[in-house]
Amino acid sequence: MTCVLLFALAAEPIPLVLVRSFESHREGYCELLEEFRLFHNLYQETRTGKYFKVDDNGDEEEIARVEPNKVEAKLRAVRQFCAVKGMHLAVYFELDRYSQHWGSAESLRAALKWKLRHSHFE
Repeated sequence: MTCVLLFALAAEPIPLVLVRSFESHREGYCELLEEFRLFHNLYQETRTGKYFKVDDNGDEEEIARVEPNKVEAKLRAVRQFCAVKGMHLAVYFELDRYSQHWGSAESLRAALKWKLRHSHFE
């Protein structure tokens, strides 16, 4: 999963996209940060998952689109939000690895070998 975070200097990162999950009770979904939506005064078309900004002439401009496994937003809108808030934009990647043999000595050795071969940042 890719997560886009906004952060101000000396502050905690704030996710622009929130990934909501409810264990097994309800299906999870993604949503845009409320402050971003309010800043741009976005109208959400719930049927399509699109967010629109309405200008003074009544013209609509699509600013963002939320789909089950993808969220897209216009970079210009994100940059405007960051500039006014004094924030920076960062992209983080979260990778999860699952194994049927979780905790076995064999899977641990394989994971350690993989880590040693792919340690580019150490």
